[in-house]
Amino acid sequence: MYFSLVCVPTNQELRQTMYFFAVNSTVIVLHSCWFVGTQTKEVEILFLIQKMNKTEIIAQLTNKHEAFIKFIMGLSDADFVKSNNGKWSAGQHLDHIIRAINPITVALFFPQFLIKLFLGKANRPSKTYEELVQKYNAKLALGGVASGRFVPKIITIDQKDNLHKRILKEVDILILQINDCTENELDTMIFPHPLLGKITLREMMYFTIHHVEHHQNLIGK
Repeated sequence: MYFSLVCVPTNQELRQTMYFFAVNSTVIVLHSCWFVGTQTKEVEILFLIQKMNKTEIIAQLTNKHEAFIKFIMGLSDADFVKSNNGKWSAGQHLDHIIRAINPITVALFFPQFLIKLFLGKANRPSKTYEELVQKYNAKLALGGVASGRFVPKIITIDQKDNLHKRILKEVDILILQINDCTENELDTMIFPHPLLGKITLREMMYFTIHHVEHHQNLIGK
């Protein structure tokens, strides 16, 4: 995450500004203070957060899924199918990730005018990655879980190679589809999410990036 931190004095006697990285996108104003001698000078801190552009999204999608796939395929057969205390096995986590990506790739095969006709258009700016993840984690804290078609079935070792091929195919398709979108389209197309409601395509990609890493961290716990 690249950001800028700019200290802007409210008192003209304090004239100092700090810059880090590059200015971009959303601005959040925080309040803090600096100490000069015995005097306290209030300042405003502008925390500027950069949203991921298309190139960065594709890079993160690629890297996170490659790491997940490498981890899964490196497991022994026993660990691939092992379920601890009734929790999902690694194979089921893999199946769940495929189930989560597939509806997105299917929807993106439709012309954009049909997507917007049936699902509407965004009426707000896309959240940042951090905001989206925070909202998702809040839903999980309230008891949100996978449901319906997103719940994996029992996975056997015989399915490992086929699931490997399927996730590689789904990720490749998704990346090609996102690459064909403009930055504006990422912020205007919206899609339903079972926990987050209607979110922009950019937000859906943020979720997809976080989601695969989240499930990799869950395996074996």
